Amino acid sequence: MSVSPNASLPEDRPAPKLDRAAIEAILASGRRLLVQGGMGIHASDGVSGKVAAHAGARLVGVGTISAVLKTPEQLRAEIRRAKRDAPDGYVGVNIMAAINKADFEMAARVSIDEQVSFIVQGAGISRDIVRWCREGGVPFVGIVSSGRLAAMYEKWGAEWVVAEGAEAGGHIGDIGHPLPSLVEEVCAATSLPVVAAGGVDASDVGRYFAQGASGVQLATRFIASSDGDAHPTFKQVHLGKKEEDVAIITSC
Repeated sequence: MSVSPNASLPEDRPAPKLDRAAIEAILASGRRLLVQGGMGIHASDGVSGKVAAHAGARLVGVGTISAVLKTPEQLRAEIRRAKRDAPDGYVGVNIMAAINKADFEMAARVSIDEQVSFIVQGAGISRDIVRWCREGGVPFVGIVSSGRLAAMYEKWGAEWVVAEGAEAGGHIGDIGHPLPSLVEEVCAATSLPVVAAGGVDASDVGRYFAQGASGVQLATRFIASSDGDAHPTFKQVHLGKKEEDVAIITSC
């Protein structure tokens, strides 16, 4: 059997799977997950691999690439860049169900072909992606806005879920359902590992861990990172904002 001369390159190897067993092993070691949420229009490009490369004494980094507005070539290149930045790290892809069917299937196909650590899906519900992930050997993760949805995803075969509150960008939940109560509800409804997301600040992290969350997800905090590909002007817009400039979109 011939071996490719590039077989040892990180981008050519499957990323380690972030499934339920892997998370349980991380928790058993006394650590939790620090997940970088996927941000569209290239806002998280360049950051995902850097976050995934972090493996500290208390937190294990998880990078998430957004598939939004990417061609197959762009998505594949970004996955491979993240793998190079984090040869042993967890690199996943976020895809949205509420886009056209061709792009949705393309993003899933490329991500599975590249054997990412997981696929996380939001912006709607698709049972197809759960099946594709199972057949392709890639862990599926569901974004949930209720305990009921979390229980459904567990039944379908999800490996873990992201409980996304109303302060998350592109949130899918009830504006009157704050994240602490959502995390409590989701943890009670499923035995799957739960990651808390949506407006999470450093001072909130301990609270969610105490509630039983296996990790926290942050996204906006990474926008202005020097590692990211977002335009410098876009980064400055965010850095120049104050607390009173923040608005929560109540309807799409």
